[in-house]
Amino acid sequence: MLRNVPAKPYRARSVHPPPDRPQLGVFRFEQGRRLDHTGPHVHDYFVLIYIQQGGGWHRVGAIQRETQAGDLFIVAPGEVHDSYEEEQAAGWIVFFLAEALGDGRLEFDSFVWPDDPAVLPFARPAGVELGYFSIPPADRARWEARLRSLAHELEVPRLGCREAAHALLRLILIDAARLVSPLLGDQVAPRRPVLEAVFNYIDEHFSEPISLADVARAVGLTPGYLTTTLRNATGRTVLEWITTRRMIEARRLLIETDADIAMIGERVGYADPTYFIRQFRRIHGVTPLSWRRSHR
Repeated sequence: MLRNVPAKPYRARSVHPPPDRPQLGVFRFEQGRRLDHTGPHVHDYFVLIYIQQGGGWHRVGAIQRETQAGDLFIVAPGEVHDSYEEEQAAGWIVFFLAEALGDGRLEFDSFVWPDDPAVLPFARPAGVELGYFSIPPADRARWEARLRSLAHELEVPRLGCREAAHALLRLILIDAARLVSPLLGDQVAPRRPVLEAVFNYIDEHFSEPISLADVARAVGLTPGYLTTTLRNATGRTVLEWITTRRMIEARRLLIETDADIAMIGERVGYADPTYFIRQFRRIHGVTPLSWRRSHR
């Protein structure tokens, strides 16, 4: 049963990926293994939830649905999500950071209508509900096979497993985009100039000591109005987006360079290395040095 519910009847928590913060992960939940109910929350990463066997319910934004076999829930960064899985439920959860798509993709992309079909399922144009789909029965075997293959590539280290996993993710996302596309019809891709201006400014200045007031001044809005606009559109504040962008760059530098932690902190906008380490650990669950060691 599909039903609309009020979009904001509660305060959502922010939930982050596991401490090792992989770019891409997949989790299989089995019958007889009930998942903990986490309550309303938002992610700062992308999530796909495929239901192989129904039992329980999921809520994405304003859509709440009692789950059935073949259901696909698509959760964008910052979008409120809640769920309850009963013991008979089974399915797959895929989560990934924008870096897993390559080409310098950022979590921002899903809010300004991307031209990459792999991110299209997470776009949220006004007036179109895109958080839930039912996979046609004839296509479910293909979806399940790709999810199994993705899990295998991530579990068994071997030549090309990373590249294969990212290719499988892209195939899954393109299949999801093909479900989204008919709902959009000939609708012209809407511009979201305020969001684009905010994200462009953050992207260009995140390494500097910028504040909410700086961003608001740059886009010609009051800090209060900008805070409300951005939170309503993305589920996060300006300062949270600044931190998100800084952490994206910090993770890149930790993997791709041998720069020391203090230097990386300074390059992403934190003059105090202790504060940088504290912020990184709050979000990732581990220190920057531990994160680097686990990803090399």
